[in-house]
Amino acid sequence: MIGLICVGKPHFDAAAEFAGDRFFPEALGVEKLPSPEILRQRIQGMPEEAGDAFRDLATRLLAGQGELLVSFHHGRQYLPVNIDVTPMDNSGSHKEGVSCTYKKFDGYAPIVAYAGPHGFILNNELREGSAHCNCEGTAEWLAQTLKRAKAVAPKDTPRLVVTDAGHDAAENLLLFSETSDTRLPR
Repeated sequence: MIGLICVGKPHFDAAAEFAGDRFFPEALGVEKLPSPEILRQRIQGMPEEAGDAFRDLATRLLAGQGELLVSFHHGRQYLPVNIDVTPMDNSGSHKEGVSCTYKKFDGYAPIVAYAGPHGFILNNELREGSAHCNCEGTAEWLAQTLKRAKAVAPKDTPRLVVTDAGHDAAENLLLFSETSDTRLPR
């Protein structure tokens, strides 16, 4: 699955495209690629903690790339953290959690936090399509995201959190203001 994500094909079905490819499995260090059905079963069979393990790995990898994560605003260096909901169109499917999004199609509404000017994924969460960007659990997700941002930021580099008005709840604003070295654009 990581190999598919790396080539921009984050869907189980994309595994079929590489069925006869000799290079792809060799580059991944595996002898044989699983079918899309087997890949789906393996990923869905992973324990829930696996998501945290992948996020922790991404955090450790990003922590060593400080020069790629910073940008300058008004003469000061920051680690920008952009947070947004990105509706996914799954119209016509009968998958669990698919519902009408604010974009007026059936799908999911995952929330994603991107670090740095190049948009490296820092944290994400798949949500039902009908979920508001500030639904239950968002405050905890934001706190987790800010911890990850602190872990990847170069020393003495404040984080600049950019999000839309959907996150302007008092609880979130308090979290941002109480988290050291975290700023909101003015």
